Amino acid sequence: MERKTALLILAFLAAAIISGIVLKAQIQTPDILFIERFSTDADLADSGRKAERIEDIPESKLLQIQEVLKSEIGKTKLFAEVRILKSGEKPLLGEGQTGWVLGGQFLDYKKGSKAARYFIGMGAGKQKVEVMVEVRDAASGATVRKERVVDRKVGGWFGGNDEKGLRDFAERIVELLKKARTGEA
Repeated sequence: MERKTALLILAFLAAAIISGIVLKAQIQTPDILFIERFSTDADLADSGRKAERIEDIPESKLLQIQEVLKSEIGKTKLFAEVRILKSGEKPLLGEGQTGWVLGGQFLDYKKGSKAARYFIGMGAGKQKVEVMVEVRDAASGATVRKERVVDRKVGGWFGGNDEKGLRDFAERIVELLKKARTGEA
């Protein structure tokens, strides 16, 4: 009986190890993350005011968001390389390389007012970045993960600052990328 139990336990452990190897093989960590400029097409906006705010986002802000994302994601070492794609540019992979494309479409954007947050408070001058974020496989274009990401700033030391708001938004994107890598729901 003891020999039978030992063989059963051994078979169970072997199956667990093999299934763990198979699962790890299925989750391939991409080498490169490409960051697209988020779209300012207002077709997903659920009101006219949001659509107007989205359409008014300056090009310089879109570039700044890409730079902040590259900086914050790069610090995490989730990917061997993080690249910014210019408008209309397609991701290029070398032989044997894998990659994801991080893109999205604005759902709402409020620039906010540092002075209003500082002097008035109570939600006045709040900053908001809301984007439907999509992570796609760079080779096939298949969606890896898609979800709504929102960050709001209603205060901070001396009214807070825009750069800090974008870094907080980038931290939410990092969490999304971690979930995409592990397959977490």
